Amino acid sequence: MNEHSNVVCETCGLGFVSKQRLICHMTVHQNGAYKCGNCDAVLPTKFALRYHCQSRHAVGKKRFKCALCFERFSEHYKKMTHLKKKHGILFNFTCSICKANFHTRKAFWKHKNKMHTQAIKCEICGKCFGENWELNLHLKSHTGEKPFVCDICQKSYKQKKSLLKHKSVHETS
Repeated sequence: MNEHSNVVCETCGLGFVSKQRLICHMTVHQNGAYKCGNCDAVLPTKFALRYHCQSRHAVGKKRFKCALCFERFSEHYKKMTHLKKKHGILFNFTCSICKANFHTRKAFWKHKNKMHTQAIKCEICGKCFGENWELNLHLKSHTGEKPFVCDICQKSYKQKKSLLKHKSVHETS
């Protein structure tokens, strides 16, 4: 875009084909107190206010229309939930690798990332993980870090769930 633009925003470097488009764009950088008309939120820019209103109050166009009735939705997720609850339509996402079935796209991608995409690698031992939190938990096995300490006996654990399990010992005594 910058190769074809006549003017460039000095604040963020975005290019525009006309000065008028640059002027319209500059409102995203104007700092001030922009109060939301629907709640008590005060935002620093007009752009932040517009985003807040669209995401929090569904102000704006409801772009997603139900194919079976006349209802419209501001978010794809809300339309999918409507189709399940009102029309009984269940969605099925099948993993092409292991043939596991999922009812939501989110669950499907989480499965695929965890089970079939071992892209996050431990630099110390080479073990691979599907998600960053798993790597962070694993790294504690190399450092010996045990940040979760029992306030009764001072015994420490690598994971919060291990500490909670341990605390049940004190409750039965």
